Amino acid sequence: KAKGLTGLPIDPIKRRQCISDRMVSLLHSYLKYSLNYECPQSGKIELLKQHYRNVLPRSIDYCLLIDRLDLLFGLIYDLFSKDSIAHGIYLQCLEPYILTNRFDTISPIVLKDFINYYIENNHLNQ
Repeated sequence: KAKGLTGLPIDPIKRRQCISDRMVSLLHSYLKYSLNYECPQSGKIELLKQHYRNVLPRSIDYCLLIDRLDLLFGLIYDLFSKDSIAHGIYLQCLEPYILTNRFDTISPIVLKDFINYYIENNHLNQ
């Protein structure tokens, strides 16, 4: 029987950090691939929106799983803020997580954008 994983430190703290670093790298690779290679280049705008709606919840769940909200409100926010459609979908995808208190904290910039988005789009009564 195997007693450990090859290449990982024996110290649990160092091992956790090593695994965490790899998981962050995997998330970054997933986003890069999803936004550069899988992203619809032509067709209806709804295809693009649906693509973002598929990518974002996975990314949000992953950030929650590895306890890295700094990535969600930093790297991922920056990636999706470059495009107005992507930015809107990013903010929409945060809503169920906010309403169910899944985040311990939210970046002030993201919170400001979230509130402004819902004011501008008259979604506050929903």
